[in-house]
Amino acid sequence: MRLAFGGDSILYLSLPGAIKALNESTIDIDEIHCVGFSCIPLFFSEYYKSADRAFSVMRHIWKDIDKTFHHPDGNKLVKTVELVKTLYRLGKSMHGVIPIKTLEDFVDKYFPDITTDKVPRLKIHAFNIKTYDDEMISGSLREAMKMTLAFPIQFGAYKDHVSGANVYGVPEGDILFLLNMPQNAVPRNALDYMMLSTIARTGEIVRYRKEKARYVIEFTSTNSNPDSFVPKLYKDTRKKLEALNTVQKK
Repeated sequence: MRLAFGGDSILYLSLPGAIKALNESTIDIDEIHCVGFSCIPLFFSEYYKSADRAFSVMRHIWKDIDKTFHHPDGNKLVKTVELVKTLYRLGKSMHGVIPIKTLEDFVDKYFPDITTDKVPRLKIHAFNIKTYDDEMISGSLREAMKMTLAFPIQFGAYKDHVSGANVYGVPEGDILFLLNMPQNAVPRNALDYMMLSTIARTGEIVRYRKEKARYVIEFTSTNSNPDSFVPKLYKDTRKKLEALNTVQKK
C-alpha cells in the first residue's frame, strides 16, 4: 500500500500521532510518500523507527521551524499576498523573501548527512521548475529535504526545485493523508483574487488525486501546537483506521 501525505502547513509536524496509529493498525504500508513539512516528522519516524522519538524531535525543533518558515500555517491568502508584495518591492520576483541559506542552515543543523536509501520506505517529493515535473528525490537526504522545503515565494528554488506542497498538494497514493487549516480570508483586491485562483488550482489537483485514491484520511484544525495536536491526531486517526478496516472486511 502506498501512503501519501500533503505538507503545506505545520499541522503536519504533528504526524507522529498519526504514524503511531498507523503502526498499530493492520494496514501494510510499502511506501510512504511526502512533500513539504510532512517530510520532517516522517523522516525521523522512519530513521529512528519510532513515532514517539519523532515526536520528541518535533518538540525540540519547533521554535526553530517557527523562526525559519514565514508562512507555516499553510498557503493562506493574506500571508501569501504579503510575501508577494515584499518580493515586488525588492525586485526579486525570481527569488524568495528569505535567503536560501536560511533553509540550508536549518536542514544541515537537524538532518544527518546520509543518503535517502537509509530510509527506504520514505519517498521525498519536490517539483522541478525546469521540467514541470513532480520528482522523487534520491541521493543526499539533506539535498532532498532542501528541495522539498523550498516553499515558493518564501525561498527561491533550490537547485531548480521547489516544494510541491503548494503546486499539487499531495503526491499520488493508495491512501492520502491530508491536514487542512481553514481558509477564512476575504479577497480585497486583484492580487488577492489572483492568489485565490492559484490556491484553487492546487485544490483542484488535490480533489482529483483524492478521487483516484482508494482511501482518504483528512482532518481540519486550527491548533498547530504538537503538544496538544499529536495526541488528538493519534485518537482521530485510530478512529478513521477502524472505520477503514470495517470497510475492507465488507
